[in-house]
Amino acid sequence: MKHLTILLSSFAFLLSSTLRADTEENVEDQHEDHETHEHLENHEEGDLEEALYQQNLQLEMKRQELDFETERRLRELEVERQELELQNIYHDRDDDEEWFELIGLFLIISLTLRILLAVWVHLDCRKRQTGSGLWIFIILLGGLLATIAYGIMRMGDLRAASPAKTTTSRKS
Repeated sequence: MKHLTILLSSFAFLLSSTLRADTEENVEDQHEDHETHEHLENHEEGDLEEALYQQNLQLEMKRQELDFETERRLRELEVERQELELQNIYHDRDDDEEWFELIGLFLIISLTLRILLAVWVHLDCRKRQTGSGLWIFIILLGGLLATIAYGIMRMGDLRAASPAKTTTSRKS
């Protein structure tokens, strides 16, 4: 958007400078016309027509040169605008690629964490000699939240097992 603003301000500057140049040329042309008019009064009728014809040719050439220069500058500005659009497209594509890389990195870390948590739950279940297949599946799907739920369930199992062990040891 910034480049488009610069491009538009350049175009406005070009138009204002062209108008200013036209105004200056008109003042110069009027001055030349006045000098030519004084000069022509001194010449004969035939020379007068030839001088007017030459003056009209010169004015027409100046107008065509200005038109050509204005058209050339407009084309240059159009090329610059297109270049800026291409740069913006490439810049946007680079930003998208960075997001895809970050998302991919997040997914790899998340998957690694889930696998490590599932291994930990499996080892814990084997150590406690309980079934682990369902919890491993739940951990792989739920990640950290499922591991917290497993920990809460395990604390409840440990509390339930602790009174039973104390009562069995008291009976002995």
